[in-house]
Amino acid sequence: MPLEGATIPYSERCALVPGYNEAIFVNERRLMLVNSKGVMCGKEYNERATSLYRELTGDCRRMLFGAVLLCDPSEVTAPATDKEPDVETEMKRIEVAKTRMERLPFMQF
Repeated sequence: MPLEGATIPYSERCALVPGYNEAIFVNERRLMLVNSKGVMCGKEYNERATSLYRELTGDCRRMLFGAVLLCDPSEVTAPATDKEPDVETEMKRIEVAKTRMERLPFMQF
């Protein structure tokens, strides 16, 4: 999880879920970021993510392909701010990003 108020930057989301990212809300506290063109791009069927999606939503029609990132909606919504972030905050964000990249196999289905 990111720091309080921090978000997953767009560039990091693209690294975790390559392609055109689509947010699928599975409930009020969770969403899945998927490659919306995964099946057309030849991505493999993601059985684990599809099973989790079906369990959380009850929708048995949708199939997910390629990498999927399960996260909190606030993690992908940039907070509105008029000021530049300070150096300390940016350093914390960099450390969070490094930690995420180290855990990548566990975050990615």
